[in-house]
Amino acid sequence: AIEGKLMKTKMAVLVEKWFPWNIYVQLLEKGFKKIEEKTWIVPIDKIREFEKITGMNLTKQKILDRENEEEVIEARIQRKNKNSNSEISYYLEDNNYYVTLSDGHRKFVIPVEIVEEYYDVIRELKSIGVKRVKKRELVAKVLWRLGITKYFSPDGKRFYWESFYGDRTRYHTHYYVPAKILDAKNIIRITQHDDVIIL
Repeated sequence: AIEGKLMKTKMAVLVEKWFPWNIYVQLLEKGFKKIEEKTWIVPIDKIREFEKITGMNLTKQKILDRENEEEVIEARIQRKNKNSNSEISYYLEDNNYYVTLSDGHRKFVIPVEIVEEYYDVIRELKSIGVKRVKKRELVAKVLWRLGITKYFSPDGKRFYWESFYGDRTRYHTHYYVPAKILDAKNIIRITQHDDVIIL
């Protein structure tokens, strides 16, 4: 019986699935780890909790010996975090992200719906094979969905990036900081150019 319990703690399920933002956040909060693009590590003893959050049935998923995989998994996670351009700290509370940038002086409160909208747009782009997107195109899609039309032409066909960029408060709350959060979560990678890389 003791040997059986030890074996059980060494086992895990790998689940390859892209989840909606609300589920994604819950999984992270419960300590589930994500590797590569959309692969989640689910310890055997946490399968029921994972199923409850996601609504999935994992009985047919591939079982792996977690003891043999652990070092590889940890190395991948550390490498991704090290390469991240995101230098922020944040926590989620009462449907808001409380964010502090790396200089320690700039702090923001970002409604979770803004980050969720970015996540949904990115997921849709990823599903059709898009790997890079111009940040102005990404911002335009998100603002339009959020009903923020002041930076668009009356017919909605043209997005005035310069006007949006010049509104520094809105620029930070509706692009820069949400993008930093998603970068830290390894969903996108912000580049020094005009592109956002979808991971």
